[in-house]
Amino acid sequence: MRIIPLMISVLLGAAIQTSAQTYITHANVVDVISQKILPDQTIVIQGNTIQQVGAFQKIKVPQGATVIDASGKWVTPGLVDAHVHFFQTGGLFTRPDAIDLRKYQPYEKEMEWYKTHMEEQLRRYISCGITTVLDLGATFNLLHMRDTFAGKWYSPRIVMAGPLISTAYTPKPFDQLDTSDAPIFPVNTLEEATKATQQQFSYKPDMIKIWYITDRQDPEGSARKREAMVKAVVSSAQEQHYRVAVHATNELPARLAVEAGANYLVHSVDNAVVDNSFIQLLLQHQVVLCPTLTVIDSYFQTFAQHYTPTAEDLEKGNPQQLGSLQELAALPDTATGETYKTIAAKRAGINARNDSISAVNLKKLADAGVPVATGTDAGNIGTLHASSYFKELRAMQQAGLSNWQLLTASTINGAKAAGREKEFGSITAGKAADLLILKGNPVTDLQQLQQVAYVINHGAILQPDTLVESTPADIVQRQLNAYNAHDIDAFLEYYAEDAIVYSFPDQPLAKGKEAIRKMYGFLKKVPGLHATLTSRMVHNNIVIDEERLSVPRDRKGRYGIAIYTVENKKISKVYLISK
Repeated sequence: MRIIPLMISVLLGAAIQTSAQTYITHANVVDVISQKILPDQTIVIQGNTIQQVGAFQKIKVPQGATVIDASGKWVTPGLVDAHVHFFQTGGLFTRPDAIDLRKYQPYEKEMEWYKTHMEEQLRRYISCGITTVLDLGATFNLLHMRDTFAGKWYSPRIVMAGPLISTAYTPKPFDQLDTSDAPIFPVNTLEEATKATQQQFSYKPDMIKIWYITDRQDPEGSARKREAMVKAVVSSAQEQHYRVAVHATNELPARLAVEAGANYLVHSVDNAVVDNSFIQLLLQHQVVLCPTLTVIDSYFQTFAQHYTPTAEDLEKGNPQQLGSLQELAALPDTATGETYKTIAAKRAGINARNDSISAVNLKKLADAGVPVATGTDAGNIGTLHASSYFKELRAMQQAGLSNWQLLTASTINGAKAAGREKEFGSITAGKAADLLILKGNPVTDLQQLQQVAYVINHGAILQPDTLVESTPADIVQRQLNAYNAHDIDAFLEYYAEDAIVYSFPDQPLAKGKEAIRKMYGFLKKVPGLHATLTSRMVHNNIVIDEERLSVPRDRKGRYGIAIYTVENKKISKVYLISK
């Protein structure tokens, strides 16, 4: 047998895949079905399937098997993000219907970015322990891309809906897109609703998604007026055995959608505390609900220019998209930034009220037994792919959910949302071998979900830190993001202990991390100080950035050049040139 101790590394950047069986021994199995921890278990994996789970003493390990000794470790099912969108990048320029900045970055460039970076985004999900994602509103081109990534060892399982079928709302910036790249199909009649649904069938989506949009001036009247279109979509979809997910944030459209036959509500109700009749309706129809508690706040924190990246965003999110979220205040067009800052200030009270109602409803629904699935709505402005998952979990925890409820929401209930709980979502014989081997107990400390020794994805054994390569440009961008967040500890995380900062060409300004900390102590003292990247050149491990430093009273700022040398994934030298 081949034993893999958890203290040694697997092949760097590669997966261990073998035709022989894999035995995970002496594991504490986190059973999300019984909500119990089963001690000293053996999990037998054959190919990409869990073959057997049982007490260590009752399962004999044969010669030739790969063995992972999980003594003192906990094994959970792989996590599920039950609400993402790959047609969105998470950055500032991704939704021109929400904030139109196309004069700075054409939307075509955004489309090109999400297509060319999809594999990288998928790897980020696996590196975070997320082995399944539900894309609830994609494009026909993305449905094709889903198929090309199916079963890849570095890719999560992708459950993907086709384009959003929108009741009346037509985002103007998407009007001119080719049908293959259109993420939204607006409908205004029963015939259009049926056609938009049937048009998707040949592309074989996994679900159908309805954007049940109502008018602010007359939410009840418009919800009832558009109910017939919702029924037409649900009927057409269910004739072809498709599950239907519905975006509905008000109680009435959510109720009408469930009565029409919807299987999955993808946001919390935020306009009123739900009553018992609503809870019973969801239970009766076996509807899954995904609360998405943080996505709206992330929009408005970005608009207010108060966006503060989490530790996970700085470490695990795409650094380029994260950097864009910090740029609104530094745009040359200061009027746009001020306009959105005003909008965010006006919405602050409404958002706080809605957040409070959403949290109360989440707790009521979860405690009543309604299946709740963890989902982020990743891709929207301020909600980065993969890294935003842990912020959402903390928000659900703050709403009052127990760790067992959260573990269930993040595994088996995500599978239920997809209608595939017989395939994955728990550590059960016959299900997919998508597992996390954790260094600590997530039932007592949810933070342990980030202490991952191994990810097992489609039966392949992976170490999370080998999935996404950090290039020299990535490392430099991450320290720039931390600089703009005024987070000195995160900033220094990307510097070597003996790093030196020079005034070009050779005058030392600071030697070693502590000296650099003192040098950059002004970060905490100068509110609004911002470094905008204006150009970048990369040659091997050398990164040359031109940056514009500005403060709120002087957005024109002044320009400088920083030349970075990156060695062993850390910045070892910086040469500063003032212009």
